[in-house]
Amino acid sequence: VNWRKIILGIMLFGALGAFFVSNACAVQIKRVQKGVANFDTDDVVQSVPIAAVDMDNSIILLQNTATSTTSNDQNWFFTAQFESTDTIAIDRAGATLPASVIWQVVEFNDGVSIQRGISSITSPTKVKNITLPVSLTNNGTTAVPIIQMRTALTTSTQAHEHFLVPNLTNNSTLRLDRGDATGTKATQIVWQVVDFLTDTTVETNQTIMTTGSNITNQTVNVTLNTPASNPLFFMYFAGDTATNGIDSALWVGGNFTSATEVQF
Repeated sequence: VNWRKIILGIMLFGALGAFFVSNACAVQIKRVQKGVANFDTDDVVQSVPIAAVDMDNSIILLQNTATSTTSNDQNWFFTAQFESTDTIAIDRAGATLPASVIWQVVEFNDGVSIQRGISSITSPTKVKNITLPVSLTNNGTTAVPIIQMRTALTTSTQAHEHFLVPNLTNNSTLRLDRGDATGTKATQIVWQVVDFLTDTTVETNQTIMTTGSNITNQTVNVTLNTPASNPLFFMYFAGDTATNGIDSALWVGGNFTSATEVQF
């Protein structure tokens, strides 16, 4: 599990949340737009109209709403990009079942520098390094990567290969890791990197949750170096062959249990 705790005078609530500015000197949020994109059985892309934004100061967040237990995982993995200043395009890897995805477009007034792009990863590659077009400030220590992936998976035993863990290894490299790459399906990647330029502390770390033949509820507690105040929390997870087809062992949730502790 790779996680980032960000202290910057804004807070994220709900499934994908709403941002609230709590300090006039901190990073400023101009506007948050959100909605749900619905896909029919044979839809692989939806164009979503939005109020015009400054794309250089905006990010797209997604959360799927799948509840199915079928093996057609390609239906539940989405990516999103700006078609224009007033439209986003949301894609999925395949279409055999209807699906929905929650989207948000967060536009900042100032205080950030945002880069974005597309990439892919194929077998047998486990590590993908992406060179950023513009070097980050503070050697990347105040920046946060946001990644979205879609893979045309038709069997649940390959789902773990879809998930990537992002890290900024220096001021110009975004590294993506996964635990297994023995399958034949390519994963398409849409990435965004938000560089917070002022009044921001970013804490990044990783932890490991073990797996075994008897999967039960499991928790891992992580102590923060800096107490959280109005945090924004990003989390990514990936698995290896031990999680083949066992979604309960692969999917991880996280939340703050106190100002100094995160529980997964």
